[in-house]
Amino acid sequence: MYQQEKLFNKKNYEKLMMCINKAWDKKNKQIPKNSKKIINMINLTMKAGAKAVKISGAGGGGFLFCLFEPFNFYKIKNILKKNNKAYITKFS
Repeated sequence: MYQQEKLFNKKNYEKLMMCINKAWDKKNKQIPKNSKKIINMINLTMKAGAKAVKISGAGGGGFLFCLFEPFNFYKIKNILKKNNKAYITKFS
């Protein structure tokens, strides 16, 4: 996590997104294959314009951390709300 924080503080967003996606690739290998809902949600988010997605948490209390261009916010928000029970929080 230190590397991601360091990249964020340096405003090196391209490398940060690569780092997050690399972490997702590793975590994806650990997700049970019956978790199609999570994988589908991530795929839809990426298709809607997310540059990087990371899942955190466990069970019903997990969340998606998404990095995307601001103009994609409503597109991603609508896809998540339509396909899942999701709460959206923006921060900058």
